[in-house]
Amino acid sequence: MKKIDQWAFYHCPALLELTIPESVTEFGDKSVGYMEIREYTSPEKTAYRKKRTEQMRKHRIIISVITGILMLFHTACDTHSATAEEANVPILAEEDTDSEKETAAEPFYQYYDSAGNLCLELYLDEETGSGSGIAYHPLSEGGYEPHEFAFDTCKLEDWKEMDPFSLKAVDGTDGSDMVNDYEELCEYTESGQIEHFRSWGDIDWLVESGGMQTILEINFVYREDGTLASKEYYHNGYLFGSTNSSRNSFYDEKERLVYEEAYITHGSLDIYYIYTDDSPKPSYRLLLDGDYTDMIQYK
Repeated sequence: MKKIDQWAFYHCPALLELTIPESVTEFGDKSVGYMEIREYTSPEKTAYRKKRTEQMRKHRIIISVITGILMLFHTACDTHSATAEEANVPILAEEDTDSEKETAAEPFYQYYDSAGNLCLELYLDEETGSGSGIAYHPLSEGGYEPHEFAFDTCKLEDWKEMDPFSLKAVDGTDGSDMVNDYEELCEYTESGQIEHFRSWGDIDWLVESGGMQTILEINFVYREDGTLASKEYYHNGYLFGSTNSSRNSFYDEKERLVYEEAYITHGSLDIYYIYTDDSPKPSYRLLLDGDYTDMIQYK
C-alpha cells in the first residue's frame, strides 16, 4: 500500500503511538474532528463536567478529556511500520488550527452550596429561551455525579411571594382540621428568631399506627449575622401527600430563596431560583425532576 485516498483523524492521546506502513507516502483528503471532551473533577476520575463551546452555540454540551477513533484503512496493512511523525502524518495541534479552536463559553449562572461546591452550571439564550446545563449531585460515597439537562423554551409566569418564615404546610394550611387534639410548639433563639416549630395531633383514622402524629416540623438555621441561611421542612404524608413531605430550602445573604431540594415519590426535585439583579424577585426558576426539566421566566 502506497497511498491512502481518504482518512479521518480524531485527536486522542491514547492513539499517539499508532503506526502506519512505511510504504505509505501519499495521503488524500483529511478530515478532522473532536469527539467527547471530559474534564475530570477528581483524581479518581469518578466525576466529570461537560464543557459547552462557542461552536456548539445551541447548547450542545460535549464532555471535556479528548477521546476518539482514528480510521486509516479498510484493508490489511504491511507488518513494517513507522511512527506517524516519521511518515509525515500531519498531527492535529491546537495552535495550528485556529479555525478549529473551541473556546469555552461562560455559563449564564452557577450555583455553589455553602461548602463552596459547584452544584449547577446553566447556559441560557435569553432571546430564544432555550438552554442547557449540568447539575452535580452529591454521591453517598463522596464526589459528585454530573447530570445533563436541556430545555427549548421558558414559560412566562407571575412570581408569587413566599414567606420564608411561614409555619404552614406547602398547601397553605396547618392541618389542624384533619386531626383531633391539635397542639403546636415554637422555640426561639436568644435573639428572638424562630428556630424550631412542631405541630401534632391524633389521626384517628390512621389504622396503621394511629395516635398522636407529627403534622408539621420546621427548623430554621441562621448565619452569624442573623440572616436566614436554610430551612428544613417536614409534613405528614398521610395528611398532605408524599410530594414535598420533606423540603430543604437555602437562602442567600439577602434572605432570597436560591435553591430547594424536595422529596418526590420517584426521586427528588431540585429547584433553582435565579436572580439577575438585586431585586427580591427572581428572574428565572429552574426545576429538575430526573430527565424532566422545567424553566420559568418571571414577569
